[in-house]
Amino acid sequence: MLLKPQAPPVCFFGGKGGVGKTTCAAAIAAAVAAPAARTLLVSTDPAHSLRDVLAIPGELSAPTPVAPALDALELDPQLVKQRYLDDVRRTLERIAPPRLLAEVRRQVALAAAAPGTTEAALTEALARLLTEAPARYRQVVIDTAPTGHTLQLLQAPAAMQAWMDALLARRSEAIDPEVVARLHRRRGYLQAMAALLGDPARTAFVLVTLAEPMALAETARAREALNRLGLAPAAIVVNRLTPADAAGGWASAQHAAQAAALGTFGQEMACPIIRQVACLPRPHGIEALRAVGEGLLEAGLFAATGNGIA
Repeated sequence: MLLKPQAPPVCFFGGKGGVGKTTCAAAIAAAVAAPAARTLLVSTDPAHSLRDVLAIPGELSAPTPVAPALDALELDPQLVKQRYLDDVRRTLERIAPPRLLAEVRRQVALAAAAPGTTEAALTEALARLLTEAPARYRQVVIDTAPTGHTLQLLQAPAAMQAWMDALLARRSEAIDPEVVARLHRRRGYLQAMAALLGDPARTAFVLVTLAEPMALAETARAREALNRLGLAPAAIVVNRLTPADAAGGWASAQHAAQAAALGTFGQEMACPIIRQVACLPRPHGIEALRAVGEGLLEAGLFAATGNGIA
């Protein structure tokens, strides 16, 4: 029997802020979660909204059960950055001579405000999470920050791995063996994440957009940027479309405007375009999200990834 197409082990949802990334990510996570496919839903967006979409109270600062076979986690960028800097400081303190300890601490404090530090911290945290996830989860679904932050996050593993390679090559003989071992472990996480991102059989990137000129233009730029990184999107979800048969003058005008904005968009993107009709009210809670997710899967969201199950 042919079952509905399934998501690959790791799926990133990205796009412009406010287009419905979180809803789509949560919907897919709810749809694929099963006893034989325990799923982790992760948010790396500083403006977390998983709790609102899932309609649950409480914190998600650690993987937390939110439904049978489904856990959720919100990575707090500031908390992740502080932990990352504390770890860097401890590592450097073991390497540096006593006379340089004050300077080491000063430089680490300055790094807290430096461009790229948050992305580096999130990258390492996500790399470790993705490397260790298969021991507990079959699926990991990631709700990312708006487009620019996400692209930086996806580029970071290779850059950080190259930097760590250079550090280990130049300093390994002079560094405490325990520190060297820790650096090798961190390099291993980054190497594994880089390999995962580059494997379309294991990782899919879904862009979510609206049928509006600005959102579509940003989606086109994001697709081009992903292609340059060798990470072509598996599909694009055009969200919140007004049905063609919607009643009322406003609805008819909105449908016409959306159709005009889309134009030849689908032909230019060279990947499946999933047209998602507006759900009013917007889905909240596991059951409503699962219905949306199953609809996306049946519409062929991952049809091009070769992950159907027979």
